[in-house]
Amino acid sequence: MSKEIKKIIPKIQVEGNIKPPRSGAFEITIDGNLVYSKFQTGNFPDKDDIISWFE
Repeated sequence: MSKEIKKIIPKIQVEGNIKPPRSGAFEITIDGNLVYSKFQTGNFPDKDDIISWFE
């Protein structure tokens, strides 16, 4: 998913958990600001989430 988001938003930063056990959770930042955390939500972002990052 991060590759797809980066195609749309090149300046985005996506960081996942790299320590075992890997849960598939990640956080997304734009210009150093946290805009989404799967660690907190437990879900993948949807289209509405992505749109809200630019409001």
